[in-house]
Amino acid sequence: MITKDTIKTFFKWTKIALIGSLEQLRKKYQELEEQNKKQREEIIRLKSELEKIKIKSINLEVNKPSSKMSPPVCTATTFAG
Repeated sequence: MITKDTIKTFFKWTKIALIGSLEQLRKKYQELEEQNKKQREEIIRLKSELEKIKIKSINLEVNKPSSKMSPPVCTATTFAG
């Protein structure tokens, strides 16, 4: 909310000073908008990466052979005995 003091301050400024301030605010706003856009894109990319990592992790767990299903392991003692 704009206070009375702020309004009084604006009335004291010259037209050139007001325009300069508005241009600075506009420039800063555009920079922040661009930064925000890049951050949103980065979030989307990272969420996608995280989803792929989760899927790979789940697939590794699901595709692990259980001890009952795994083939016998050949060791040196198996051949010697």
